[in-house]
Amino acid sequence: MNCDLIEESENSNTGMITILEKVHEMVVPHLNSEISQKVVLGGDVLTNIRAFTAQEAMQNNDTPFDCVLGIIHRPEGLHRQFNFLSVMRCC
Repeated sequence: MNCDLIEESENSNTGMITILEKVHEMVVPHLNSEISQKVVLGGDVLTNIRAFTAQEAMQNNDTPFDCVLGIIHRPEGLHRQFNFLSVMRCC
């Protein structure tokens, strides 16, 4: 899905929380704060760790939608293949 440009840094916790909230609002199907279907968020391993940490920071909110629980984190295949090939090249 093509989303708007989100001018936040994924290097800070507050920036990553803002990114997750905006992506969650735009992409995750929901009705009245009820999540209809979860969506996979792909990226490199560091991005997924940061997103997961930001999601953990949101766990004290009232509803699953406010906790941004409609997002599942997975590293993309390209990044896994690149890491594998980097290790194989070194051996």
